[in-house]
Amino acid sequence: MDLVLDASTSATYVYCVVKAAPRNPTSMSGRAPTVGRLPKGLCGTGKPRILDAGDGYYLLVTSAPLSLYGGAVIDAQLSDLDWVVERANEHEALVEHATRLGTVVPMKLFTLFGNDERALTHVRKMKRTLERVVEQIAGCEEWALRVLFDPTRAASAASAETPSKKRAVHQDRGSSDKSGTSFLLAKKAADEERRHAGAHGAEVVEDLYERLESLVRSARTRESANGDLAEHIVLDAAFLVPHASVRKLVSLVERAAKAIVDDGFDVSLSGPWPAYSFIEAR
Repeated sequence: MDLVLDASTSATYVYCVVKAAPRNPTSMSGRAPTVGRLPKGLCGTGKPRILDAGDGYYLLVTSAPLSLYGGAVIDAQLSDLDWVVERANEHEALVEHATRLGTVVPMKLFTLFGNDERALTHVRKMKRTLERVVEQIAGCEEWALRVLFDPTRAASAASAETPSKKRAVHQDRGSSDKSGTSFLLAKKAADEERRHAGAHGAEVVEDLYERLESLVRSARTRESANGDLAEHIVLDAAFLVPHASVRKLVSLVERAAKAIVDDGFDVSLSGPWPAYSFIEAR
C-alpha cells in the first residue's frame, strides 16, 4: 500500500533534476521519462514521482512527512552518523536509477520545499544554470580515483633481502666487526630503497593523472579527509568521463596499479557515479 501524506504535514523532497533526451535532434524538449520500478527512496516517504518543469526538465521527487524530515528533526538526527548514512544511501539509489532517464543533476541530501509548486518554481529560476551544467555533464559519468601509500608495507618490501644482500650480511657476520655495521648498512639500503619506491610510485601516479586528464572532459583533485588516512593519500581525484572513454580509463588505472602495488601503493577506482563533483550550483 502506498503511503498517503497530507500536504499540510509533508514537504516535497527533491532527489534530482533530469534533462530528458529530446524526441528528435531539432527539439529542445525531451520525452517525459518513464520511471518504471524505482527504489523505495528515503525511509518513511511516499512513492517517488515525476514533476514536469518544462523544456525537457523533470524533477524526481517524493512527499516527505515533516514529522520525520522537518528542519528541526533533521538537525537533531545529523549527529547520528548511521542514520545519515542510511538516508544518503537511499537518496543515492534514486539518483543512480534516474541516470537511465536522461542527464541527471543531483540535488543535495535533504533538499526540501514546502510543496511541488515551490520546487518547480525554484528549478525554473535555475534554468540558465541548469543548461550550463547539463551541457557540461551530458554523455558523461563520474569516476573516483584514490591512491594510498602504505609506508609500513613499503618498508617491509624494501627490507626483503635479495641474494646479494644475504651474501653481504653473511660475509659481515664472519668478520671480526662486532659493531653492528652490517645491520646499519642493511637498514640504510632499505631506507634508500623505500624512498626510491615512493618516488617511483609518485611519478607513476603523476603520469597517470596527466594521462587521464587528457582523456576525460574534466578532472578535479579533492582535499584529503581529516584523520589518520589523510597522511597516506597520494591522490584523491574525480573524473568526468565520456561514456566512450570509460574502458580506456579503467585500463590505464589497472596498468598503473600493477606497476606500483609492490612499492606500497593501493589504487582504488570507483564508479560510475552521478556527476556530483562537477555540479557547483544546485
